[in-house]
Amino acid sequence: MCLYSGGLDSFAGLAARISDQPKHHYLCLSVTPNHRQRQRQREQLALLHKELDTKITHIPVRYCLRDAEKHPQEPTRRTRGFLFGIIGGVTALKAGSSTLHLYENGVGAINLPLDGSQIGIDNSRSVHPITLRLLSRLLSLLGGQEFVINNECLHLTKAEMCRHSAVKRVSSEIAHTFSCDGFPVRRHKFAQCGFCTSCILRRQALEAASLADADGGDYGCDLRQEGPFQPHHLRGLRAMNYQSTRLLNALIAPNAWTALCMEFPELRRVAEALTTDSAATHVRNQLVHLYEQHVREWNSFSALKHLQQHSPIPVSTCVV
Repeated sequence: MCLYSGGLDSFAGLAARISDQPKHHYLCLSVTPNHRQRQRQREQLALLHKELDTKITHIPVRYCLRDAEKHPQEPTRRTRGFLFGIIGGVTALKAGSSTLHLYENGVGAINLPLDGSQIGIDNSRSVHPITLRLLSRLLSLLGGQEFVINNECLHLTKAEMCRHSAVKRVSSEIAHTFSCDGFPVRRHKFAQCGFCTSCILRRQALEAASLADADGGDYGCDLRQEGPFQPHHLRGLRAMNYQSTRLLNALIAPNAWTALCMEFPELRRVAEALTTDSAATHVRNQLVHLYEQHVREWNSFSALKHLQQHSPIPVSTCVV
């Protein structure tokens, strides 16, 4: 049983797992509020079934806020991760499984702050290792048995996930996956904005995995083009580059782990949460390797050249 969002990570992670264990029957649970997402999820899973020759059952669960238009809305939607985890866990328990799998790259799952402006709910923690551990405990109590939510890709970057041979085999469907924080963006007929941090990480990862050509042109703002761009279109790129610089400065220190924890103190709690069944030194080394790999991949991203320009952009060039 796995959670399946239809995003690039879930698509790549599931493709890799099917390739490694093709004889299993995969139950894929999707919790989604709109038809467009459900349609793309169905198309993706149909392709994985066909190309990787495995049995897949899609379980779509629709959710919505009842009478939402009548009440003030809380805009962050930070409880969605809790909702998805609970629905996934309960479904897995009903199916007789003691494990719920999900596929999220480690950089996105841990989600270290990009800059000092991000506090509290500004940083999503929906698939953070500590969140998954606490949800696992709750579901164990609810089900009366040991239950685990397992992120299969915690120690991989998004690009590493996309480099798997199975992902290259089904790369024709990459353009139909979605990553944007606001998907579907209902402006100018584009589904993804192209400049939020999720869109940027997606494009950087596909480029680093030599799969940039498999991506679609479904972006209101394409940072892989020449530009120039409006300042707000580069805000996420600047913040991510600032974080990468901080990571690099820590990683080149004599004791990389200590320096990382000085720069990002929350990493200590992550390591503690992951040390249950592994030696502490091994967990720390895995986290250091994760961020070393991320920095190497990030520094080769073609869009970084735009950070040197400040000229305004005509409205027609970037439509979101």
